[in-house]
Amino acid sequence: MSEDHNYEFKIEGFKPDTMPFDRLVEYFGKLRAMFSNPAAVHLVGIREGSVANAFAIDQGKESDVLADLRQVQVGSASKSASKAYEEINRMLSEDGAEAVFTDKNGSNIVAFPGGIVEKPLLRTAVGDIEICGNLYHLAGTPNSVKLRVETQEYGKVNADADFKLAIRLRGFLFEDVRLVGKGQWERGPDKAWRLGSLHVTDVHRLQKETLSQALKRLEGVQIDWPDDPIGLMKAVREEGEDNQ
Repeated sequence: MSEDHNYEFKIEGFKPDTMPFDRLVEYFGKLRAMFSNPAAVHLVGIREGSVANAFAIDQGKESDVLADLRQVQVGSASKSASKAYEEINRMLSEDGAEAVFTDKNGSNIVAFPGGIVEKPLLRTAVGDIEICGNLYHLAGTPNSVKLRVETQEYGKVNADADFKLAIRLRGFLFEDVRLVGKGQWERGPDKAWRLGSLHVTDVHRLQKETLSQALKRLEGVQIDWPDDPIGLMKAVREEGEDNQ
């Protein structure tokens, strides 16, 4: 192994205490795919400040590893390495960050622009939204609070909130919640709408119950149900069509 441990993969926008471990492992997996001989590259530490991961390279393999990185930078790398590079940039874009792999002299070998790349948007829309999911990440400062929610409808959603609400959100960490707020949708070149960002204004804990429990709860609601609810709905629909 090389005596120099000064090669770094540095992610700007995060610190060791704000980067979720599982997300960091995802980055390592993509970075590994960029090397033709990943066994020659060794993680030897995570440094202070931004997430700066120090690496050492086996003796005799240094030129091969650096060649892999430079090929990625100039666009002549293998298909798998190029795909890994694109995936890292996609992840950085989701995290609102950028990264760089530097050599022992601190010079950039590969830049990962990630979040600073302008997305080609055709249209955006903003409106009220409620989403349900598992709140699995919460971090930030009094001026900037970030959270992540795993949802069935939108996948992993990145959101932000005011510090006052963030204090409440701490009590919901790793629980299923309903978030209320202002969402921004983006439509890209594929013309598909995606939830781009979310500013959370309120949070509620989701109550888990079985179907039988839900039906029993509905039975207890004091409502005078009509004898023929389906017929009533049909009549309302027909009346609406006649008035058009």
